[in-house]
Amino acid sequence: MEITINQIEKPIINYKKLNKDYILFQLNCTMKFIPKSLLNRLVQENPQILAVSYKKSKEGIWIYLLTDINNSIDVYELRAKLEKMGAQFSQLQKVDFNILKTDAILNILLCLLSSFNIVKGSNILGRLYINSSLTAQKQLTLNEVEFSKELNLQVHSRQFTKIALFKTRKDRRGDLSKFSKGGLGKSARYKIDVKHNSISQISGCYQEGENDDLYLQHPLVKNGKGSLTKFWRSDANFSRLESSIVGIEYSILNKMNEKFSEYLSKLAFKTIEVETLKDPMGQPAHRKELEASIRDIFKDKTIYIKNMTENDEKVEELLKIFSDTTQIFPATKKYKHQPESLKVKLFSPKMQNKNVPTLVLIHDIDWYDHNKKEDQYLKYKDDIVQHIAVENLNGKEVPVLLLNAVKELVIKEMLNTQSTLGWEKMVDVSNFSFYKYYPDQEVTLQYISHGDTFEIRELHPFEDIDPYRKFGLVSGNINAVECIIKDHQNGTFFEVKATDLRTIPNKNYYEALEEGRKVGRGEANLEKYLSGMVNINYYMRNQSIYYNVGEIGKGMNKTLSRASVIRKIHPINSTQATISSIDLEQLLKSMSMTWVRFKHYTVLPYPIKLLNEYYLSNIK
Repeated sequence: MEITINQIEKPIINYKKLNKDYILFQLNCTMKFIPKSLLNRLVQENPQILAVSYKKSKEGIWIYLLTDINNSIDVYELRAKLEKMGAQFSQLQKVDFNILKTDAILNILLCLLSSFNIVKGSNILGRLYINSSLTAQKQLTLNEVEFSKELNLQVHSRQFTKIALFKTRKDRRGDLSKFSKGGLGKSARYKIDVKHNSISQISGCYQEGENDDLYLQHPLVKNGKGSLTKFWRSDANFSRLESSIVGIEYSILNKMNEKFSEYLSKLAFKTIEVETLKDPMGQPAHRKELEASIRDIFKDKTIYIKNMTENDEKVEELLKIFSDTTQIFPATKKYKHQPESLKVKLFSPKMQNKNVPTLVLIHDIDWYDHNKKEDQYLKYKDDIVQHIAVENLNGKEVPVLLLNAVKELVIKEMLNTQSTLGWEKMVDVSNFSFYKYYPDQEVTLQYISHGDTFEIRELHPFEDIDPYRKFGLVSGNINAVECIIKDHQNGTFFEVKATDLRTIPNKNYYEALEEGRKVGRGEANLEKYLSGMVNINYYMRNQSIYYNVGEIGKGMNKTLSRASVIRKIHPINSTQATISSIDLEQLLKSMSMTWVRFKHYTVLPYPIKLLNEYYLSNIK
């Protein structure tokens, strides 16, 4: 089967034509860092400058400035302007395009696009900002577009929030400095004018009396993130195809092919031949199996509810929902004889210090911040405890939230008994050990499977073989290695990393929706249009295994709201070792345990979930 990824084939570049139509200046900055606002001023005061590319290397910071051959700027005049602005550089000269890497040329050309709704102006870092809304909003999300060194087309949703909004929420949220690294006062300010399609960074720190219309590249809420634009709806009525992330990516290639055909060969996304692990069960069948497992595990046990809020009515409401089997377990509605409901009772003082499955009702963190009270999350923690914020228990999704909470209790029960409780029956990972390093406490945990039981060990640096320390993976960007897997068959350690590659819908899906053609449901259409977005796909390159985990592929979802990242399994201590095909299939199947992530696959093997829960409960 073929899947499509967001990496393009390397194009053939007509350097002669580029050098004939444009002038390219190369600037080597000797400053430790160059204020981006300086580049903004330069571009704003000199409209001849069409694009800026900003690159860091061992030699320092390299900046490339692009002008039109018929409307350029004199190199001596440009030098004088930069010196007047305080820029320090060792050289400034005209250069040919053939000294640039392919990604730098593509990013420069990106800035010349003006075919659809673009917010630009500063051209900071050679990137392009695309506005997916036609009017300025209180919280503005702009899609930032660039090509990586590997020629992956990246679209990142960046959320900008008006400073005025931070100020109005100050009384409720307290000190705003916690919302940004280094404090709010040190955050860069952006002037965004949607009406005139411009964005520029105007200062590097807070200034008294600054304009409230300035934006910060930060969400309005603590730990908030810019939301990803959804992909497409699978019907013919979708009106804003270009506002989706993948729609932007395909549109970018189309526009570049139209505008720059005399400079570049045709740009196209790569397709890759993969092996696919198809799930014999659909999402409903997975849910039915999950519900049956939960009922079986708790058939002789009672779940307790401990209320650590002032909301007694919510407790009564939850007890009522639990008493109705079909609310928590809707998959059982088809049975003639309904199974018994879960045994749920209120937690009493007599239960104190007893290790029993407990749902603890607390408030969310905003409530504790607002009322200046201590967060109760840390007040009551035990081996078999799952916290629920009462603010989330509203609406039709409450039964689903409760089912998910009970499922998390089962995982805590697994840790307490070191038993898989039968949930591993379709997967055998006994040929592997799994490791994860936690930098906060500088500890590495190891998971060892013994069939229907398992063991979690905290490794001691001077007594145990810790692969993170053995292979120097505790320094640098340690978060890049998501986990380490040891193959007991050959003693090889493998690191698992996320790459910059993503699977995207196939080109024929984009074309069908662009033309308004109906895209139907069913497995055949999934393989035709969304082969890389469903199931678990993998392929081999240079001793490494690349895989992506998509949706459960039995029917067409109405929306696909998240990207499917391709991850890499790479041997650390051997250049020849590979995982046997039988063991590899078991390893990949360990990501299809839907009890880990409700109704979804996981992107890492299920033992990593158990290591994370053990760390939170026993170490952190």
